Amino acid sequence: MGEAFVVMRPSPLKWPSISDLLSPPETLIADCMSYAIKDYRAERDGKSPGRIWMAMQRLIFRWHYACDRRTMRKLSPSLAVIWNGLKPRRYIFAEAARRDNIPCAFMEHGFLPNTTVCDGRGIHERNSVPRDPAFFRNLPPAPAPEAAQLVARRVKSARQSSGRELPKRYIFIPFQIDTDSKIILFSPWIQNMRHLFEELRALSDKFPQYQFVFKEHPSSHKTYGDLHALLPADRGFFANEYPTQTLIENAEAVITISSTVGIEAMLYSKKVIVIGQAFYDLPGLTLSARSGPQLEKALTQLEQFTPDEQLRRNFLTYLKDDYLIPGNRQVKADETHYTRIKARLQSLRPAPRR
Repeated sequence: MGEAFVVMRPSPLKWPSISDLLSPPETLIADCMSYAIKDYRAERDGKSPGRIWMAMQRLIFRWHYACDRRTMRKLSPSLAVIWNGLKPRRYIFAEAARRDNIPCAFMEHGFLPNTTVCDGRGIHERNSVPRDPAFFRNLPPAPAPEAAQLVARRVKSARQSSGRELPKRYIFIPFQIDTDSKIILFSPWIQNMRHLFEELRALSDKFPQYQFVFKEHPSSHKTYGDLHALLPADRGFFANEYPTQTLIENAEAVITISSTVGIEAMLYSKKVIVIGQAFYDLPGLTLSARSGPQLEKALTQLEQFTPDEQLRRNFLTYLKDDYLIPGNRQVKADETHYTRIKARLQSLRPAPRR
């Protein structure tokens, strides 16, 4: 790119800008505190933090912001590249860059297998993928996308197995991680996975044609063995021993808050009900629910709902060919991956002044 890269490792030992330490943007500190409090409660099953913890967090966030502002003035980079950018520490770094009119590039693992996100606006619900279905419908008709082989996640805690065969008709509900940024930021009404389970258990008797098949998130440190016995055997169960791909392929539909499983389900032409804020929640492509009554309504509509097939094809093709970058740091990336990353970063930098 003609310029050097500087890799920043956040350190609390850097000396801050005193003026920025005394007067950080209050909205920034409020956003970070909101995230930190929700994260604290998610880690501790709803317990709220104390006043000393709150005061320390505010001071830490102010300190990081002041340090980052000083760093930006010292280095004056043409672009700040940030992994994720949603959690407080990196969110602060991005805000410090923006305050000096330095553009940002946000990177994350892609939501299709073996891909990477590099977006100048953000990731997940804050990304730059168009939200208007007309945008995708107006693209040239795309062929049916190939169903990708999904990558299994490493299991961090032992999971209880059901020992059961999959039912003929079921809806798949994948759990997410309570402390994941997609739950903390983009799940307005579902507080955590126990809440999700209770909402669906309450509806299970109203839809006897389906069973509800759950799966705990393999990467979560939490386990939910106590929930397994709460759902009557004819209403559903936890199928932790089954690969996610198998559960998607055999399901009639998927209910998700904002998981990438929603997109993976689209690859297999499955109906999707989105109950959080997800960029792929488009009219004609998915059903949406923002409350318990809306979820019941979506389940009632499920039999008659048919996703717009050309919208599905064009949407997935746009993600694969235009938005996502092939390759991923979790596997050995080839030269094409780095060439595409370089081109994307160059496109996000401001044009040089003449």
